Amino acid sequence: MAEGVATARRLYSTLCAESGVARISLDNGAELGCGDLAAAFQALTQARINAELAGGHPERALAALEQHAWFPSGAKAEADRFLKAQLALVTSKIIKRRVIKLVPLKSQPRRLEPGPHLSPLSFHADGSLLLLSPEGLVRAAPDGRFEYDASREVDAWNTTVASSTGEQLRGVAFPCDRSEVSWLASDAGGSVLPPIPTALVAPRPGVCRAGGAFVLPRITPIAWTPDGISAFVGSSQLGPLPAHPPMGSALSPNGRFSIVAVAESGLLVSASDKATLWVFDDSSLPSKLEDCVVSNNAQAAACLMAGHAYVILPDPKTG
Repeated sequence: MAEGVATARRLYSTLCAESGVARISLDNGAELGCGDLAAAFQALTQARINAELAGGHPERALAALEQHAWFPSGAKAEADRFLKAQLALVTSKIIKRRVIKLVPLKSQPRRLEPGPHLSPLSFHADGSLLLLSPEGLVRAAPDGRFEYDASREVDAWNTTVASSTGEQLRGVAFPCDRSEVSWLASDAGGSVLPPIPTALVAPRPGVCRAGGAFVLPRITPIAWTPDGISAFVGSSQLGPLPAHPPMGSALSPNGRFSIVAVAESGLLVSASDKATLWVFDDSSLPSKLEDCVVSNNAQAAACLMAGHAYVILPDPKTG
């Protein structure tokens, strides 16, 4: 089903003037207008969501709903009704865990380079949280009982997303001259590499028409594995997952759980056999969270918010 939806979206991009990148024209040179396709794109999204839910992957259904806004969605009132109804359907299939505590850390995280990067936070296998600070490396208890300089205990990690041969992830492109979202990278010497296409169809018109309303999704890196780059684009997980993720990855140290913040919904924590949504009393909080990491047993997470680090604890009786 995912492949069929992707094919339909590529066809729209090629044929329709509304896509902003149409490659087909009429005999008189005019572009081909396809009219209001909101209903058609709603049907595509709904079919994809139903297929993912039937397959036991509500996290993929949530990503499919997010991508719906990348394509024609019609008048705002109707679009909002569709999104609200589908979001209620998808989230009804995801196990909820209520966040009961946010523990602020005293230590300040190190400022990181712009663009995609690994988090300055990382859980240790023993359950403690590690934090890269300007002065060194701090170890903290998830419940806030202690924080201390652990620079002599654990080596700091590089937050650059890099391959084993030195290539570095520099950004992401939503191109108008090809159909797929692409990674931007440089080689070990700093020279720009050709864009690396992903399996995700680029939004249309997206950034291809001036004055558009497309909002760039957040990029949350997981790793650069021997088989390619792994990361979240919004809540869409792309690329192969590593068995042994680097520190600062959006994957837990044991490789079992992934985490990504989903605006207006919560923290999506997924494993191969289930997905849970950590929900907050304040629904605006998830959109403020970034550089999130999760522990090996998914009983604690940590994120940055407004430049400060917080441990996030869900109700242990759920999930």
